[in-house]
Amino acid sequence: MNRVVPDEVFESETKALVARLARGPTVAYATGKKIVRAYLEDGTRRADRLVDEIAPALFETEDMRAGVNGLLEHGSRQFRDKVIFQGR
Repeated sequence: MNRVVPDEVFESETKALVARLARGPTVAYATGKKIVRAYLEDGTRRADRLVDEIAPALFETEDMRAGVNGLLEHGSRQFRDKVIFQGR
């Protein structure tokens, strides 16, 4: 996410973003970062192979189940505000 904010709200906006990320699906974030890193270092083929290796484990996480259930229950526009992720 890229955003420009005035200096006087920079600190509060930064803290709000960090809090939002910390409440998010941190296991999925970490997996995504690994895939992006593989792409940047070795290209698309390596990233694709890594997806096959590490992404299936995401489907076993509590966060994935909570996200899917929230999406089904609340819809794509509201589920992010309704789901509480645990980082598991």
